[in-house]
Amino acid sequence: MPIFTPLLGVYIGMGTRWIAQKTSTSCGPVALLNIKKWLGQPVSYKKDFLEMHQKCRTKEFGTELKYFVKNLYKIDGIRILPRNYPTTAQLSSYLTEDRIILMKVAIPCEDEVMGHYFIVSKQTEKSFFCVNVFQKHLWMSKPSFDMWFLQKHTYYCYECGVAPYCWILRKI
Repeated sequence: MPIFTPLLGVYIGMGTRWIAQKTSTSCGPVALLNIKKWLGQPVSYKKDFLEMHQKCRTKEFGTELKYFVKNLYKIDGIRILPRNYPTTAQLSSYLTEDRIILMKVAIPCEDEVMGHYFIVSKQTEKSFFCVNVFQKHLWMSKPSFDMWFLQKHTYYCYECGVAPYCWILRKI
């Protein structure tokens, strides 16, 4: 049974098949591995992470956008629709049985802005299921999601560029 955390507006404790992010800078390679997992490819953290980490040229501050995008567009079996500054309503309309949303966000953290890649895979009327957010897979209320990730701000992360940004991925 999931537990609701009022401060963050999230549910925690949901079991899932997704690969978990193990370090604070591995969100890019793990997001790409999870896309392959969603497509039904036999991937695992233990077997495939190091290769994807190297392909993405992930460094101590994470994965730069250009290497992330280069590897995203090499994945077979998906059609990609990019969107800059998406809204909650747009994300809800795109999220269907054969689609997931890959998010790129910039989050203010102390004196800097941190970039983060994660997946939104499901929704209810009031929540999104987010893969690898706050070091968990969790259900987040749509108002909390909007507050944390879709603010119309001027944050710019050196590693990941302008945010928020998303790619709507559809199986083909």
